Amino acid sequence: MCRRLSCVRFDLAVIDTPGVDAPATTAAMHAADLCLVPARPSVADIEAARPTIRTLSALGKPFLFVLNQCPPGRSIRTTDAYRALLLMGAVAGVTLALRADHLDALAQGLGVTERDPNGKAAAEIRNLLLWLLLKLEGGNNEEAARVA
Repeated sequence: MCRRLSCVRFDLAVIDTPGVDAPATTAAMHAADLCLVPARPSVADIEAARPTIRTLSALGKPFLFVLNQCPPGRSIRTTDAYRALLLMGAVAGVTLALRADHLDALAQGLGVTERDPNGKAAAEIRNLLLWLLLKLEGGNNEEAARVA
């Protein structure tokens, strides 16, 4: 029986790794077609992403930052973080707000789309997925911007 992703045909596989330098994390980065690097809109989070970005760059792997736990609505903090992250690489066109649904879903062992499929957090996750799929399929920035 084959237990490796390379033995099975997938359209999309998402692997969530800890934000630490470990062999499993590096192996996941190496196998990935695109790496997502979550970052909260804070100087500390942006600085904490630098080692990951160095590793991804050394591996020659494409990556996108995903701004998460952002203040809901428009915020100068989110805008400033977006601009700072652009200096380090590409940033997804969809941000994820800090919402109670994320904490509540985690406490129940669920994803936000399972806990409340019609909630704002679930809509943001679906928008991020759609945006990413467009990027992976070679969609242009104009198409992806319409999703965002």
